[in-house]
Amino acid sequence: MTIDGAVGVALVDYESGMTLGSLGGGGLFDLETAGAGNTEVVRAKMRTMAALQLDDEIEDILITLGKQYHIIRRAVPVLRARPLALQPRACPSAPAPGRAAHRGMSGISTAHALLQDPETVAKVLAKARGAVMDVAGAVVATRDGLVMAANIDPELEEAARAAAPTDRRARYLPDDMASKTSAMASVAAGLGAQFVQAAGTGQLQAVTFEGSTGCVGVFPLTSTLLLVLFGDTRVTMGRFVVASKQALAVILGPHID
Repeated sequence: MTIDGAVGVALVDYESGMTLGSLGGGGLFDLETAGAGNTEVVRAKMRTMAALQLDDEIEDILITLGKQYHIIRRAVPVLRARPLALQPRACPSAPAPGRAAHRGMSGISTAHALLQDPETVAKVLAKARGAVMDVAGAVVATRDGLVMAANIDPELEEAARAAAPTDRRARYLPDDMASKTSAMASVAAGLGAQFVQAAGTGQLQAVTFEGSTGCVGVFPLTSTLLLVLFGDTRVTMGRFVVASKQALAVILGPHID
């Protein structure tokens, strides 16, 4: 924004179209709308490149309007947990796609097997929280709403306890945040699965909620387990979506220490 004539800038997640951060814009335009719309421009260009069989990558796109210039430029990913794959390239030392896919599936199967052990799950959640800055808490629960393991920022848990209802109904609710959210995650996942089925949009990938002070998401891990992630209070929905993908990559990674 220190460039002469600059009126707005936004960092946008290419996969979801959600704005991770923005500055400026003023009354000229909504930067979140501009960000979401311009990801469609990039996707359209990538489809054209694929149709032309161009072995190349997009560096930037310049759009000239009557009174403005819009520049779209790819940013370098900060964390390795989120892969960037704009255009696959062949490499002489790379394994055949079938073998690579087999090894990938084998790694995921191993991760699923390890996630059946509560002690291992607790270590994996601690690893995920340490690797992904925007995640303030993580819980792995069974599909019937029982906690297997949890790793939640004490400040976040204290804030949730302070916001809990104080009437007589509170006596029948579990006191800890992990137990409360695990029971609700089971219901959310069930409703989400029915919703996407009714909409004909495939299998459930996530159920995400945005509150006035943060975000929470429910993600199917295995056929028997759910993951609940809590975003830091400073995190926008766009950043939470990216952080969730990064956390899932750590949790379902082929190598679990």
